Amino acid sequence: MKGTLPEEPQTPDTLVRNFLEEIDKAVRSGGFVSVLFHPFLTNKPERMQAMETIVLRLAQLRGEGQIWLARCGDIAEWLHAHPDTVGDDPKWDASSWR
Repeated sequence: MKGTLPEEPQTPDTLVRNFLEEIDKAVRSGGFVSVLFHPFLTNKPERMQAMETIVLRLAQLRGEGQIWLARCGDIAEWLHAHPDTVGDDPKWDASSWR
């Protein structure tokens, strides 16, 4: 989603819509999505509700067996055990949000 949205903070509805689109795209393609919620962005009820909506969708997909939902450390361990699954060594993403 980097670089696709304006610089000003987006509405909770925009956040939910974009995250769910990215999650659904990854499910369809068998890809990977890393989800990060900054605590300072959850300081209002509507922002917390947006985060909850996304987390509930992830939990639903996990319950349906459609995704592996894991912590970063678990993913790193799996990647170390299966280095051939990612092709070339993953590179740092040096792009900027702005």
